[in-house]
Amino acid sequence: MKSILSALGILLIIIPITIFGATILWNSVLVEAVTWARPVTFWQMLGLMVLFYIIFPGTKPKIKSGTND
Repeated sequence: MKSILSALGILLIIIPITIFGATILWNSVLVEAVTWARPVTFWQMLGLMVLFYIIFPGTKPKIKSGTND
């Protein structure tokens, strides 16, 4: 039950806050700094973040066994 609540918390609280923060940074900093950038909406930033995750998934931590091989 705790893992379900944790997953729901991440999906419903953490991810929207992250997307909102990235949108604010994009629209306030990047649009002012370069000429080619246009303001984006919440949903466009969500799409960008999903595409970046697909292209650059990062490294997953390895589980180390307790035995010395």
